[in-house]
Amino acid sequence: MQNDDNVVDEEPVLEYRWGERAKIEIAESDILKFVAETLESSPKSFRQQFEEIKRQNPDAFKYLDDDEDEEENGSPELIRDRPSTSRS
Repeated sequence: MQNDDNVVDEEPVLEYRWGERAKIEIAESDILKFVAETLESSPKSFRQQFEEIKRQNPDAFKYLDDDEDEEENGSPELIRDRPSTSRS
């Protein structure tokens, strides 16, 4: 990941960009899926990143399109079991 320090209105702004090595080692869609799962959200919640990844790789979130088709056809939504966060 590349980091550039930019100054906008005299406030420092960090800009992170995906580097060549990162592109080879892990897909951006995998990172977005991980972040969305961690925040108990959908990758579509991150509209800008989602659209950019879909533009680069139309099949990246194919499973989301399949889920929408099932919902439109009246099929029940699948609920995933999540690990318990409570500690005993």
